[in-house]
Amino acid sequence: MKRQYAIHFSLKNSKNNFETSFPSNPCFVLRNNYLTIPPKSLLNIQKKQKLLQQQKQQLEQRRLDFEFDCQKLIQFLDSIHDSLTDPINVSSVAGVNDLIAAYTHTRQSLQAKQADYEKILADATALNGDGVHVSHDQTTTRWTSSIALADERKNALDSALSTQQHNEQLSKAFADKANIIDEWIIKSAASLQNTAGDLEEQLRTVRSLSLDAGRALLDELSQLDSALNKAGVRTNPFTELNLPSLSARVEELTKSRRSKESVLEKDILQKKHSQASPEQIEEFKEVFKHFDRDNSGSLNRLEFKSCLNSLGQDISDAGLDKLYSSLANVDVVVNGEHLKHLGFENFVEYMIKATSDNTTQEEIVASFRDLANDKDFITADDLRRSGMPTEKVDFLLAEIPPYAGVEGGLDYRAWANAAFNK
Repeated sequence: MKRQYAIHFSLKNSKNNFETSFPSNPCFVLRNNYLTIPPKSLLNIQKKQKLLQQQKQQLEQRRLDFEFDCQKLIQFLDSIHDSLTDPINVSSVAGVNDLIAAYTHTRQSLQAKQADYEKILADATALNGDGVHVSHDQTTTRWTSSIALADERKNALDSALSTQQHNEQLSKAFADKANIIDEWIIKSAASLQNTAGDLEEQLRTVRSLSLDAGRALLDELSQLDSALNKAGVRTNPFTELNLPSLSARVEELTKSRRSKESVLEKDILQKKHSQASPEQIEEFKEVFKHFDRDNSGSLNRLEFKSCLNSLGQDISDAGLDKLYSSLANVDVVVNGEHLKHLGFENFVEYMIKATSDNTTQEEIVASFRDLANDKDFITADDLRRSGMPTEKVDFLLAEIPPYAGVEGGLDYRAWANAAFNK
């Protein structure tokens, strides 16, 4: 392309002034019919002005690019804020792992923006160095906050994972223990239901069924249940069994064992002691149970004495020692000392004998004769001196007929004969 020059010239005459210019740069001027060239310094100034203008435009563009980059990074940080601050509401290891996977993706995205953030810092330094005042404070604040939130999120997820792993271990331990108890209950119930042999053999089978193992297992399960409740675990994904239902089943098994043992004992005693009715044996059992304060299955000397006193039998210490020694048949160890206590079977035998009416008419008559000092009749004074309760004395006074020919005399022979021949 052919270079053009601006030529400025003037033609003067008496009447006219002519100036002609050709736009270009540098400027060539024709004055008074002479072509002149501007000084070199003027050309340099013009070049500098143009360069400065270009530089100013470039700085403005850099400033706009800087602001755009800051805004773009802030928008990204806003977009990941919720994923770094949402509450961790999960109740399983799998749930935490899903959150960890989402966090890992977010953290990788954040790390990928590290270069963008460092460019913003470098651009800010360069622009300020070139005299353009810019600030990255807001961007830095948001970036620093996001990094801190990411670190906090990681710690929170690690803690949640540890908690759920612990809860899962507790849940599995509870499920394993609950299954063991469930199997024990089923097996024990079957053993209780399927007893075989004679009554004695069945009773031995029932008594050999110890419920202590089940109760011990329930205690262990209760501790695990408390740990789960403390940890806030409300549902167990590893089992449908729970402590209340298992406890109820063990209690039901206990009642069934006690009931069957009672029936077998009653049948055995009824067979051995046919003179006692089933109702009497049941009554004896209740009495025995009432005075067996320590639930040992036997009566010690003091418990047996309390029982006799409640039945209206006032016995001396010597008489009690002799009676108790003859009845005690169960070996026990108390404070390291081997003793014998009164078992239920001997207690029943004694109670049958004590409550059975085997006294003969002759024995009754002889007792009255002793009270009457060998007289054939007895008086009210004789009865009152006997030491019998007032109610019993009043009953005899009302029942015994008068003795003929003796005022105030009572015919005890006639009364005994009538009582035994009803």
